[in-house]
Amino acid sequence: MRVLVVGSLHFPGAEEARTAFQQACREIGSALVRAGFELVVGSDGPNTADRYVIEGASEVEGKHRVRVIRPESGDTPFAREAEQFSRLEFVFQRHQGPWAAGRVPQVLAADVVVLIGGGGGTESAGHIAAALQRPVLAVACFGGAAATMWRHLAPYYERLGELGERLNAFREAWHPSDAQLAAEALPPMVRSGVFRTRDRRPLIVLLGFQILLFATWLLLFTHPNMGNASYSFFALLAVASFLGTGLRASLKMVFDAAADLSWDQLLVDASAGLILAFGLSLVYLVGGITLFGDPTTVLLPKELPAFQRAAVVMTILGLAGGLMIEQVAEWLKGWLVDRLAKPT
Repeated sequence: MRVLVVGSLHFPGAEEARTAFQQACREIGSALVRAGFELVVGSDGPNTADRYVIEGASEVEGKHRVRVIRPESGDTPFAREAEQFSRLEFVFQRHQGPWAAGRVPQVLAADVVVLIGGGGGTESAGHIAAALQRPVLAVACFGGAAATMWRHLAPYYERLGELGERLNAFREAWHPSDAQLAAEALPPMVRSGVFRTRDRRPLIVLLGFQILLFATWLLLFTHPNMGNASYSFFALLAVASFLGTGLRASLKMVFDAAADLSWDQLLVDASAGLILAFGLSLVYLVGGITLFGDPTTVLLPKELPAFQRAAVVMTILGLAGGLMIEQVAEWLKGWLVDRLAKPT
């Protein structure tokens, strides 16, 4: 994973915080390369975070790749200090145009962006990264552009749940352990996709399908074919199972704001839920716990009230199969093992 670090001492009060800022950048660079990340930087100036992040990375044993992306003009950063940074393998890449244009290739080359301190250029990089849907971690404790960007980034962090709460540490006084927190936080920030624009069409399709299923259930419940009641029972079971699967997918996104709707996962859950619901219905019938004492009365009711009473039970079984896949699978497996293990 590639991490772009952007920041500088161009913020109010920077001189008073210079030593702490430099040390924090070194600790971040060290923690990132220890975690196996590839660094992306653009400058070696004494007032930039890049310089001290690279110094920290160079202290870690092993060989670490660093990608240097900058405009055509100016000297090549770190080129004169190859011996000092012998543990680092530099890959140089130039782009035409000024720094403002060069930020875009930098952001595109990275999977995630870290902001620390900084002025207008750092703030621009943060906005560019957010626009390009790259996760941004703002180390706001030193002030500057990173602190300004925090206000824009806070809604994204809130969607990360517990991890978002841990990120509040970057608003307090810097502690050496914060560097390790940054290294641990970046991969889940990338995986969560909270900075990506979500396509609402799949959610609308899911909602429409759930409404259709609910309407089908109502139709089967209120107007069953009493001449073929057993078909209506198992149709209700299937509909309830699919409703349970939809509820399961919706609850994932309710409790995990970073979760996305996966059609592959939804189809797998629907298939598993349907079979588990059918298994539960067989246990219900074979176990002799039907409402009327025997399966025949349940599957072939003579009156609508009798059908509807049993249909409610079948619906609950279907919802359980679709919603609680792991629990039902484990219980059904145990039930079958227990029955099959008994001597005949």
